[in-house]
Amino acid sequence: MSSAVNPLYGIDGSVHDDDSSSSSSFAADSGAVTVPPPPLSASTLQTVNIRYHVPVVLDVAEPNHAEWRCFFDSVIGKFGLAAHVAVPPTRRQRRDQEWMMVDQCIVSWLYNSVSRDVLDFARAPDATAYEVWERIDDMFRDNQLHRAVYLEAEFRGLYQGDMTIGQYTARLKQLTDALRDIGQPVSEPSQVLNLIRGLSPKYRHTVSALTAKTPPHTFLSARSYLLLEELYDKEQSKMASHHALVATANGSGRASAPAGQSDAPGKASSSSKKKKKPAPFRG
Repeated sequence: MSSAVNPLYGIDGSVHDDDSSSSSSFAADSGAVTVPPPPLSASTLQTVNIRYHVPVVLDVAEPNHAEWRCFFDSVIGKFGLAAHVAVPPTRRQRRDQEWMMVDQCIVSWLYNSVSRDVLDFARAPDATAYEVWERIDDMFRDNQLHRAVYLEAEFRGLYQGDMTIGQYTARLKQLTDALRDIGQPVSEPSQVLNLIRGLSPKYRHTVSALTAKTPPHTFLSARSYLLLEELYDKEQSKMASHHALVATANGSGRASAPAGQSDAPGKASSSSKKKKKPAPFRG
């Protein structure tokens, strides 16, 4: 029925028909392309060096699954290949030689961006990209509660020690990302408090500044503040070393006197004086 009313907006459907027809005519007049571009060919994808696009090697020993996943999601997104890892292939796709070649390019990318331990678990004969992707995902999501116990313990027990501020905060960020990936996110205030708790004693003076700020510091702003403090400490250490070196040089210069110089200037030494012989007695 042409006079149908939209149950959501209570507007006559004929209005929408007119709008859609006008927008269609505008798209046709302006030459707008509504058909999505075709995916890249297999011959093009075979030239892609995955290491340039995914510079992180996925490893079981390091909690870098979130970082690796971000890079890989970006790659398959910009090449329009997300469907290969989102749903299993259909029979028609399996019979399509070009589609299978593209799919095997993704499998090759996956194999070449993971460590040996992950590869041994994920690889399989004639596996599709979806199957390899699911194997890798299951590997890092299985036993989530068990992994959360160890990650939480390391996060709460991490101290800066000999690490720089950059190294210390990077490790904390890795642990929070790993906890988030397994369904145990850490709140922003908790991240800041844990950052302060593990600081080296030489940064004890920054605790009041970090906790008194309003609004409270975020993890990134607290990190930036500590990086500036670390830079200031390094510059002060350089200046102190320079002053100590100058003082040492000046002191050694005053301590060394020229050889043979008399303690009492202007007075001749006793060894240089010649004794006069007494005059002979004449009767």
